[in-house]
Amino acid sequence: MSLSKDKIIKIIVLLVAVTIGIVIANLTPPEPLTTKSMLGLGIFVCFVILSMVEIMPDYVCWLAMCTAWAATKCVTVAQAFGAFTTTTWWLVVGAMVLAAAVAKCGLLKRIALFMMTRFPVTYKWQTLSLLLTGFIVSPMIPSGAVKVTLMSPLALSISDAMGFKRRSKGASGLFASMFLSIGLMIPTMISATFINYVIIGALGDQYPVSYMMWFVASIPWIVLTLGLGYFVIHFLYHVDSTTITATNEALVAQRKALGPITKNEIITAVVLSLCLILWITERMHGLNAAFVTLAAVIVLSITQIVDRLTFR
Repeated sequence: MSLSKDKIIKIIVLLVAVTIGIVIANLTPPEPLTTKSMLGLGIFVCFVILSMVEIMPDYVCWLAMCTAWAATKCVTVAQAFGAFTTTTWWLVVGAMVLAAAVAKCGLLKRIALFMMTRFPVTYKWQTLSLLLTGFIVSPMIPSGAVKVTLMSPLALSISDAMGFKRRSKGASGLFASMFLSIGLMIPTMISATFINYVIIGALGDQYPVSYMMWFVASIPWIVLTLGLGYFVIHFLYHVDSTTITATNEALVAQRKALGPITKNEIITAVVLSLCLILWITERMHGLNAAFVTLAAVIVLSITQIVDRLTFR
């Protein structure tokens, strides 16, 4: 049976990754490293390459890497898997459950539609509305992929309502506004992605960082990204607004189709708001963000907003 081109490439990459790992493992260790250090580094580099080209799912790569470290006695089992017992790990788990809850109940879509229907349906105003909407919803869901997935159809709806052809300058500019406000806002607020929590965990207790400290330090980036991005979008995807005769009826219709706000949305909004407040004021009350997040998960689970399938 002949192998497909894709399988052949993966086999080649696998051999290259293993070879590079072996070479690194056998290098003379510089001071103060040891031979075990180089072996651990070789294993790490090997699995990074494997995960980049998706030889196997990334989570399988990292579990296999930890197992290889422990099996070769580069580190102890407790050290290899110790990260899964930290508050950072449980913060990541809780953050992912919160993202699933907000996406499931439809709260993000309601907030986005509310924001967009507050602005006139002109190219300048709708690109601005997408920028601001992305900025506002960014801290609510700690997953960039989830936010883009939920926001993309809204940007497409605005584009269609304004009469832009698919992949035209107007449509591209609206998509860029949505993607820029979500993608480039991820580093600015801790709760915008679970990766930020991982970074805080890596910093350790020696470099304590609060939610507000992180946000204040990000203000120059926020102003530069949103401000400059707005003008760049209009420079690259210039559209004559006088040719647009559409109204925001389509978006209003979408918002009305959602019906009145549901009980699940209200509970999720309250829980999420309390989380944001407690995250921001962590230094005042001393409650670890992980415990706040897990408490939110428990509440959402008890109220059946997060069921067994959603949690999985």
